[in-house]
Amino acid sequence: MAYWLYQQILSENDDRAPREALQSTINWMRSLAFEIAAEHGGTPQEQYLSCLNTFKSNTQGNRASIGDGVVFECLYLSLTNSLSVTSVSSLEAIATNKPWLISSMIVSWYYSYYTAMRAILAASNISAPETHGGVIKSINNNGIIDKLPYPLNMRATWDRNEEYTISFPNFSSVKRSNLTGTFLETRECAQQMLLGYLSGTKTREVGIIKERIKKDKNLKDFLTKEAKSHKDSKLKSSQYNFMNCAFRYRGKANYRDGIYISYGTRDIRNGKEFVEALSFTSRFSFVCALAFVTHRIGEQKTKAFIDDVSTNLRGNGQAENDERFWLNLIN
Repeated sequence: MAYWLYQQILSENDDRAPREALQSTINWMRSLAFEIAAEHGGTPQEQYLSCLNTFKSNTQGNRASIGDGVVFECLYLSLTNSLSVTSVSSLEAIATNKPWLISSMIVSWYYSYYTAMRAILAASNISAPETHGGVIKSINNNGIIDKLPYPLNMRATWDRNEEYTISFPNFSSVKRSNLTGTFLETRECAQQMLLGYLSGTKTREVGIIKERIKKDKNLKDFLTKEAKSHKDSKLKSSQYNFMNCAFRYRGKANYRDGIYISYGTRDIRNGKEFVEALSFTSRFSFVCALAFVTHRIGEQKTKAFIDDVSTNLRGNGQAENDERFWLNLIN
């Protein structure tokens, strides 16, 4: 029977859409890589200097952290998770011959950002809970979102009812679009797709909040004034950012949409570009966090961290050039 597994899934959940799910997975990552390169350059060195200049313009330097151990351990984990994405014999071979590896690459990609954000929070003297939701809320509640370089500073802020403003502070006039079309490799298309995914993430999160309220308050809907007021009070305090998108992206690869990446006879279109975008953007997570830590607590300590890892990271001597991207970021 052709596609027996799909039929089993669809028989229990008929709103699954394999082609659309896979296309949005590819387009979001390629859009993210395109915008990072356009704004910050194509090399880790260019990106490091660009992020450093951003942080110099919006963050006080030479300040105390909650502890250097926490900062640099998180920074190290960001690096090694990024290396887990980059360290494959051939990204093209992964995309075409071993696509089942892509889901685990996306999970490592997510943790490169999660631990990078924890390093930034710790260097800001902010003790974030060791949970995904805690890190996301801390980015919003402590003003970190305002300091992150584009496009990591994307946001969805509540306006009224269930309406949110979906925007980049740098490009306020951009309109969002869905991610199921063709990626045109233009800044306008990339920005529209990034905001489209943020909008979809917001819609999903709002739906979760509404269902939780219904359960807690034993409500069928929000038609009454009291129910609507309670819903609005919950939504008013919610704001969504890049890490909400990253967490959703990981969840789709690890749970809801994982089957679409490696199942069936049809190859992923633009698969090589997709896995290269995964690698490229995961490196940026570490580069961005390293720039923040350098500015925030000083180049001397950050250089000591790089020197220590270059000496004590097992296997470093056998690494390929792409895997050693972090060695020469700090002169």
